[in-house]
Amino acid sequence: MESKSRILATGTMRTGGSLLSNVMCAHSKIFVFGERFHFFRFCYNRYNPLTEKSVNRLLEHQRLRLLCRFKIDFDVDVVFMSIKKRGLTYPIIFDEGMKFFLTHCNRSIWGEYTAMQWRDIPAFVQMFPNSRAIHLYRDPRSVLSSWKRLSFAPSSQYLNPIFNWIDSMNCVKRYSDELSNEKYLPLSYESIMKDPRQVVEGLCKFVNVDFEEEMLLPETWHARLPQNMLINPRSAHEGQNIRGFSTSRTQNWKKNLEEWEIALVEHLCHDLMEEFGYDFYKDKYSISDIKKG
Repeated sequence: MESKSRILATGTMRTGGSLLSNVMCAHSKIFVFGERFHFFRFCYNRYNPLTEKSVNRLLEHQRLRLLCRFKIDFDVDVVFMSIKKRGLTYPIIFDEGMKFFLTHCNRSIWGEYTAMQWRDIPAFVQMFPNSRAIHLYRDPRSVLSSWKRLSFAPSSQYLNPIFNWIDSMNCVKRYSDELSNEKYLPLSYESIMKDPRQVVEGLCKFVNVDFEEEMLLPETWHARLPQNMLINPRSAHEGQNIRGFSTSRTQNWKKNLEEWEIALVEHLCHDLMEEFGYDFYKDKYSISDIKKG
């Protein structure tokens, strides 16, 4: 079975990846493997030189990780034989690994969502002629607020997402100039929440499939695929299994961040926030808040 478009979706932590994965998996032709296969993190350029032995080792490592972490079966022999027929290259390894899961889901288009991999977008776009890259971004105050509630990072290390966000947004700017809009789509979390129909219809056009109404019916999402194949959405502010669309989630940071944290984000991200249309909480902050930040 030949797949059609290949999709890579990525963004910083707490950007809405589980929401996007669930929406797209609700389509009858699309399967987006969220935070499972992790090709760029665990496979790409880590098994050089590619030989039958090293490819087998790569696939076996994937099998063990998928089984132990997610209780997902991955048939190394089947995938390896498919790779051998086509050639020992990273794009073919990625493609055949993902196509293995398509056969179990009865879908024809594969995608992978992995956080923090936006710097691999150019490599992905070069791998496949029919590639599609979706670059998620979100208000940096929301990203920080969510990560602050979920992170176990000691001391002030929970502030690191501010710098991840800056790098991600600088890449959005660069890729928007360098990559074709047929292959690269920057997408804000806020736009999904504000007008899900318009955004989802646009996603379908981008991937070159017909829109399906089920994509906007969150109560049906998890009945369409095996449970361990999807990311269970988790809102840092509202709890587990929070599905669907709500503009209130774009404002939760106001209840969770201290004023010095907001001041710090707006100082460091000021120009990019302004460029991407994020309003500032205050025009001025106290000297004590600025010093603390």
